[in-house]
Amino acid sequence: IVAVGTVAEANAASIAPAYGATPASNDVGLAFGFLRAATAGRTLTCSGYTTVDSFGASSQQPMYAFAKLLSAAEGAPTIVPVGAAAGEVLQGVTLLLRNTEPSIASLIHGTPQHKTTTGANSTTAIATPALTVTQADCLIVVAVSYQLDCSNLGNYNPNADGNWTRQVFASTATGNNQAIAIYTRLQTTAANIAASAILQ
Repeated sequence: IVAVGTVAEANAASIAPAYGATPASNDVGLAFGFLRAATAGRTLTCSGYTTVDSFGASSQQPMYAFAKLLSAAEGAPTIVPVGAAAGEVLQGVTLLLRNTEPSIASLIHGTPQHKTTTGANSTTAIATPALTVTQADCLIVVAVSYQLDCSNLGNYNPNADGNWTRQVFASTATGNNQAIAIYTRLQTTAANIAASAILQ
């Protein structure tokens, strides 16, 4: 990870979360978008980027991960909420990666997983599923959307080895309010990740 960008947010409008450093040729840009929607059917787009994964558009609270092989000094991605209504806050953030696989097609291994914890409040842990890891020397990313503003989303430490970094935390009272977090882990061996939880 070369740099983590600053979280951008808007009320039912497009955002352009900047990269935390100037991209070099063939860096990989990852862009994450989180929409606190009140109605099903909302989607996110990011022109020029491949949609790596999406979750929640068929119900509420869509989360998207986008990726692109960048040109030198390329600008910030633009994440667009399609169909969003006033009060539906969009937050987004970027990760800039270097020395990765040479194409987006070979960048992602395995199938992304999702977990929703319903009926949550400020004392409810956010459950995370177990993850089967078949690729050594990889970066594992956990993206979290919490459908309230809050003061903190705590440390994440499945396998109890302390090898996770919270790269991003941001909370907003804009619109319907929301908090997001990004956790990462450099995985040198193909070892599975246990089911766990994230606490405030």
